[in-house]
Amino acid sequence: MTPSEETIWKHKVAEPSASAEDIAWLYCLDLDYVESVLAKAGPADKRPERVRLLERGIELTSGDRDKTYGDPWSNLTSCAQLWEAYLSAKLSHDIKLVAEDVAHMMQLVKMTRTFYGRYHADNYTDNATYGAIAGECRKYEETGL
Repeated sequence: MTPSEETIWKHKVAEPSASAEDIAWLYCLDLDYVESVLAKAGPADKRPERVRLLERGIELTSGDRDKTYGDPWSNLTSCAQLWEAYLSAKLSHDIKLVAEDVAHMMQLVKMTRTFYGRYHADNYTDNATYGAIAGECRKYEETGL
């Protein structure tokens, strides 16, 4: 086993939910190389891919992200205000956006990334997660809860 392979496997054992993209970025390794190393073992997790993708989204959004970026509604509301100002000036027309709109537009960004290149789980995880965040924002807008 090469030192790089050992690094990949040590990280995967320590953090089983880590994606190939996460490991490649963290250790400055080629994504294709990391994927090929992980593929040698075959899928250890026999659950459907949709379950793994959704659980990864839960891990990402229920951890330190709120502490780092604030709650999704507040963060996306700030983003909506910035986008409103930009689009209103750019289009010479008043634009009204809310946090839910931003979450849906981020889904479109993630969807667009699936049009190019190979399968990257993060695009699908992020898309599903932004969908859930959009629902949370809508509920907050309507109920305050």
